[in-house]
Amino acid sequence: MRYLPFYITLLVFTACQTASKGKKHILLNFDSISKELKKYDSSAIRSATSYEELLEKASDEGGPAQQLYYELTDFHGYYYDMRLKFIRFCGDSSGEKIPTGAEGNWELSRRFFSGYDHHKPDGISAFFHSALNKLKGFAKLPLLITRLDKLKEQTSAETLEKILLNAPPVAALTILDSYEKTLKDLEFDILDEYFRNR
Repeated sequence: MRYLPFYITLLVFTACQTASKGKKHILLNFDSISKELKKYDSSAIRSATSYEELLEKASDEGGPAQQLYYELTDFHGYYYDMRLKFIRFCGDSSGEKIPTGAEGNWELSRRFFSGYDHHKPDGISAFFHSALNKLKGFAKLPLLITRLDKLKEQTSAETLEKILLNAPPVAALTILDSYEKTLKDLEFDILDEYFRNR
């Protein structure tokens, strides 16, 4: 599952290049990936309680761990808000799901992700990188640092611009959700390592 963001990014680039072969087929692929991500979220090995307990522990600790807690909380609050606004922008006033007729409307992605500064690729990248930089200060294992660097590369402004401005809404949201999920996995692993080795 660690390589899912890479797979999704590759799928987007392939989808963009083969768009003439059938946009409906491309949308169905992204819809199935989105469903798999939701299924994975609900059956993840790590329980939400454990993740929440680690965040609470960081919050209670004070000092750098508490600052990390605030940074991560701010990021996820920003991401949730941006995600909700994007879905509403695509036509669902409840903010729950991109409407079927809008899933393949590439122009909606272009308009949304080139509008308000915090929703532009460089704004999204800045929020991801701020959280990743703060998290990196707590990572000691080389594997975790490598995973952080990989996600940082995947969420660079240049990469996000190529993806978000050239992908239909369902693909854009699936990719961003996979990056946020990867960040949460890293948060869990890094905080777990941090508190176990103290």
